Amino acid sequence: MSSFLIEPAELEANLHDRDFFICDTRWYLADKARGRQEYSTAHIPTAVFVDLDTDLASPTGSARHPLPDPAEFCETLRTLGVKRSDTVVVYDDAIGSIAARMWWMLRSIEHENVLVLNGGMAAWQDAGLPTTSAVRKTKPSSYRIASYWRDRVDFSDVLSMIGERTIVDARAPERYRGDVEIVDRRPGHIPGAVNIPFRDNAGPDGRFLPPAELRE
Repeated sequence: MSSFLIEPAELEANLHDRDFFICDTRWYLADKARGRQEYSTAHIPTAVFVDLDTDLASPTGSARHPLPDPAEFCETLRTLGVKRSDTVVVYDDAIGSIAARMWWMLRSIEHENVLVLNGGMAAWQDAGLPTTSAVRKTKPSSYRIASYWRDRVDFSDVLSMIGERTIVDARAPERYRGDVEIVDRRPGHIPGAVNIPFRDNAGPDGRFLPPAELRE
């Protein structure tokens, strides 16, 4: 098991470990209800559904998917039944782009053991591993409340970084260039930002590339 990723076979071997807590974060920009519908049809056994729009973001604010208050996120974890001692495994069907958000949020409130399923739901199914439509029944936990997000920057912080620090835009190249824009009000990117598309982190099979290739 690496520091950040877990392979389908490793996860399957720990499915019934009480210290593992699996979260399904599938979400689709064009159809926000699709993730929950797919979870209802088939998901990894024991996984609970975590909604990007309501569980991993605040319903208020002018930005898209602003972070919730950390105490509110901890309350969500408490309701889900997550314990501080759990190894949380997060997966999606989008090359880890949604799972990575929950991974970061947990790490930011100093949850020690968080992993992303390498290749997501597709890799699990390609390996012929079991799925279920049964919804896991959990009991609320006593998750300790956090008071701040670690390693978070806001609008004013980024403004001060322009020309001074490296800013990375992880969106698709056509959105970075401003050729296509399907979400934001104005096309283009933050001045000085470099484009490192998140899709280039993975190979054709949706699994993350080896660290040496990513460094290159």
